[in-house]
Amino acid sequence: MRQRNAFTLIELLVVVAIIALLLSILLPSLERARDLAKNVVCQSNLRQVALGCIYYAEDNNGHLMEGWDSRGGWLGDNPGGTDMWVHLISPYMGSEGYEDIPAKNKEGAMQILLCPVTELPKGNPDAFACGTAAQAWRYYKGSVSSYGFNGWLYGRRNNSNVDLGYPLWQWWPRFSTVRQDVPMVGDCVIVDGLPQNTDSPAYTLANPGYWNGYLPRYCIDRHNMAINMAFSGGHIKQVQLYDLWSLRWHQGSRPNTDIIFPW
Repeated sequence: MRQRNAFTLIELLVVVAIIALLLSILLPSLERARDLAKNVVCQSNLRQVALGCIYYAEDNNGHLMEGWDSRGGWLGDNPGGTDMWVHLISPYMGSEGYEDIPAKNKEGAMQILLCPVTELPKGNPDAFACGTAAQAWRYYKGSVSSYGFNGWLYGRRNNSNVDLGYPLWQWWPRFSTVRQDVPMVGDCVIVDGLPQNTDSPAYTLANPGYWNGYLPRYCIDRHNMAINMAFSGGHIKQVQLYDLWSLRWHQGSRPNTDIIFPW
């Protein structure tokens, strides 16, 4: 009787079919596990960023970082002006050098400014780059981050008489007066915004830009039709994109249930 030393073609095809079947079953599970892990890291990052903001307020008489100068000029438009929130929390994150030279100190502790879902912006490292659902933004001093600050929480020590076109009562006077359910920092395509519940949604969730109103800056499909948000109470929550118009972004903010979403 002749000894058989190899598989037949039929047997090989059966083995290949079984492997393909197993891969089709396992790969989606592995993909979901990887997305879940990235989501956990993102929420951990935001928790540390939120603590940095809270520590800053405790050291500055209950005021958070400022976003405008005494003439109402946005600090992001003035490269020689006061540092913005990403720089001012860096000492509380254990990175003293980031405040002065963020481009050379964005590794290590300041990696918390990057959601693991996003990649670094390409091109000139000193040039502005708006973020997307899959890319971080780059701004003042070469700062890079995946998160944006709720501008309604900016401290108003030096610009208390500047309304920036909005009623003064919409601003929170100091952090100690802020409700615990107010969004503070979350997934965003640029450094900050002044979201209104009346803002219209952008027509794309991948790359809404920063010029289509303030709330669409946060309305990005980064975590399966949701974003992660740190609230003023220090807690972290995943917010569905449809629910962004129900958050209390500023004083007097009211949920808007009449928004028509184009997606």
